[in-house]
Amino acid sequence: MGGVDASAGFAYQHAQAVHRVLDLADLDDAGYVRVEATNDVVDVEIYTGDDTLVRAAQFKIRGQQYTWGEAALVDELVRWSALAAKYPDARYEFVTDGRLGPTGREVQAALEMARNGDGADLGAIARHRNVTLDAAVCGRASIVADTPGFDQLLVAAVDRVAGLLPHVTGELEAEERGTQLVLELLRQVVGRSGAADPDVRVITRTELDALLSDSREYVGTESWSPDLRNEFVEVVRRNAPRGVALRCEVAGAGAQVGTSAEEESRPLDELIGATQILLLSGPTGTGKSTVIKQAQAAAAERGEIVIVVDAEAYVPKRLGSLIARGINTPGFVGAYSATGLKALSDSAVTVIIDGVSEIPSEERAALKAELKQFIASDVRAKLVLAGRDSTILQGMLPRHTPVYPVGVEQLNRERRLEILADLSQGELDDRYARELAAQAEHALQGAADNPQLFVVGIWLIAKGWEFTDPASMYRQYIHARAQEGGYTNPTVLEVGLGIAFAALADTGRRYCDSFAWTTQLNEAASALQASGHDVTTTDLREFGFETGLIIRSSGDVVRAVHDSFADYFAAAAHARAVSPLPEQLHPTDTARIRFLVELAGVTDRLSAQIASDLPFLVPAAAEREDLRPDESWCATTEVLVASLWPTAVEPPRIAFWQASDRHMVTVDGDVAGWLGERTLTEVGAGALTFEATGGPLNVATKIWRNRLRAQLDYRRRVTAPAPSTHEQTVTMLVAFSDALSIATRELVQQITPPGQHDSVLGAVGPCRIQFALDPDNDVADQRERGVRYRYVDNLGPDEAAVLEMVAGSDESWTGWGRVDAFLSQEPSHAAARIVSQAVNELVDRQWL
Repeated sequence: MGGVDASAGFAYQHAQAVHRVLDLADLDDAGYVRVEATNDVVDVEIYTGDDTLVRAAQFKIRGQQYTWGEAALVDELVRWSALAAKYPDARYEFVTDGRLGPTGREVQAALEMARNGDGADLGAIARHRNVTLDAAVCGRASIVADTPGFDQLLVAAVDRVAGLLPHVTGELEAEERGTQLVLELLRQVVGRSGAADPDVRVITRTELDALLSDSREYVGTESWSPDLRNEFVEVVRRNAPRGVALRCEVAGAGAQVGTSAEEESRPLDELIGATQILLLSGPTGTGKSTVIKQAQAAAAERGEIVIVVDAEAYVPKRLGSLIARGINTPGFVGAYSATGLKALSDSAVTVIIDGVSEIPSEERAALKAELKQFIASDVRAKLVLAGRDSTILQGMLPRHTPVYPVGVEQLNRERRLEILADLSQGELDDRYARELAAQAEHALQGAADNPQLFVVGIWLIAKGWEFTDPASMYRQYIHARAQEGGYTNPTVLEVGLGIAFAALADTGRRYCDSFAWTTQLNEAASALQASGHDVTTTDLREFGFETGLIIRSSGDVVRAVHDSFADYFAAAAHARAVSPLPEQLHPTDTARIRFLVELAGVTDRLSAQIASDLPFLVPAAAEREDLRPDESWCATTEVLVASLWPTAVEPPRIAFWQASDRHMVTVDGDVAGWLGERTLTEVGAGALTFEATGGPLNVATKIWRNRLRAQLDYRRRVTAPAPSTHEQTVTMLVAFSDALSIATRELVQQITPPGQHDSVLGAVGPCRIQFALDPDNDVADQRERGVRYRYVDNLGPDEAAVLEMVAGSDESWTGWGRVDAFLSQEPSHAAARIVSQAVNELVDRQWL
């Protein structure tokens, strides 16, 4: 190991050593810690006051693409065994941030058995490696894998110290003093580890107690200094992500108003404004987190500061601490809550909070209250909120807050090929790359626009695994990772993790801390054991961490490697009927229910739940029905249609009847009910009639779709009068903006199923347009006058719908076009197009 790897290894060792120093406070007879032992086997030793070695530890890093196997681990045990006879009271730990491979797990299990007095497996391993291992000595050894990295270790150390400080007046002082103490311990560890004299390479319990009991008067320090800001920027630069740059585009169906207007997709960092709050939304896997990291790196290259935080790390009333975690995430720089609060009041800073719509409602309410105070500040950082649900993001802000909704630009074929070239570092033959892309596109259909799904699909295809839809792709990916890790029962282990994630999802989250994760796995293992499976909590934990499907991130947050995997795991547990669905589904459940439908199809109960709670998932769910018509279809269809119909609108009459060997449906004809043999004339020749196939949900979907198409027909073109003067242009654009906003909201009210009003409005996005007219007086035809535009929810009392364009004012505008792009259509038709597109976005396909 050399160069960068060596530096990373030393950093990991030093951070682990800080924790061993803190262990002195928990051990009654501990006397001191020695960093760098007098041998080459041990990195840190803990001694009692009478110089008895009680604990020894070796720390090693390993890249996630590699695992620890039997050979390397046995070598470490052989080296320890040669020393251990001299220290009969000492325990030894081999600690790594890497993963154990199949044979590595066997060594770990053999050590556990040896601790319990059974050295048979350890003896077999020793004979296989042709070495000698003393079972009694090795019974004092253990292997600890998948530990956090350098930065996370130091953040955890600060939390530990905050709980040990005896003389603090509150959380703010505890956090700052804890940060300072950890940095001091790190300085001592690094400084003393290089001393030639082993007696100098020690930190004593007395020294630790002195640091903890420091009772000097607390004075808050300058927390957001120029030096710290510069250090943060440099750390971000050093850790810049590689990969294909993703771009963002205006979100919301309102962006489709201008019939010939142009809008350019741009990098996220170029869209952030000082007054408007950027709302980045989109389904799981669309690249939101990736584009955020790219924005942070791009800003750092310009010397600008973008702080990225995960909402899942938020603790109510501790917004400053959340921001501090974001400052420390690229690399630990010693930020604490006061640092975070100072950064929030820095107008040169941008704060991006990711995963806002994925945290429980209680945490969202607390965060909303803190954001309200932040937004009201005269001087503050720029803000970006990101998450799956645009409606929830909008709801986090005070009413009338200017927002700019955006989403990640969908992939096209060329962008997919760019991703392939990046993944292969340019080594893929162009023809083979196009074949891989075509296979992934064929299997995933529209889901190939999703970067996460596309990348996973390519990985599987290249390794010879087959799949037909996103759910089967996730299953195959998990089984492929299990196969690589030597697991023989991936389905059972997958369901076990699913039980845990289903329970978490029912609380509105896809993550938890280590203690809660163990609790969830205990319950999952018990459920599987009750079903006859020989699975333990340890089996589930190791499967998750060793395959890399479960990770531990900053702040002791345990989560799936991507939140879409959490949804899939939960769906797998539902599909096996070992985890019940909640009584009521919420928008945050959409992804797991979509996976469930792909895995197990739909039942009558699930159809009713989807139609009632997640109606825009109905088109996808209906495709999974494959039933033979019977009399029950009539009543079931009526219930489903009633769930999809607006509350103020009477549901249609529905008649099922037979024509020869086919079952037919007529809507709003002359009769209703299950009728048997009839003719079209008898049921109503002028009514909507189609063949009943699939199942009741399929029939209800067709009825609903027909009504929406009738309500949202925007295909008729109406020639609007052309303005002849600049004043007329302004007047007509103002009228268009007003009428569009009114017509859009009225249409939403007319077509929306019960309880879905906010969801549709969220998909619509801001639907009032503000214009900036080109002041060019030489234009011959007012319809040709240039115009910039942007979408807003409302205009303030002092804001005009039409402004005069000024130089340098285009940064906060959505796009540009000609006046005719807007005035050549009736506002009602533009509104129908907006709402139609919003529905298509909600159902995640071109449905209307």
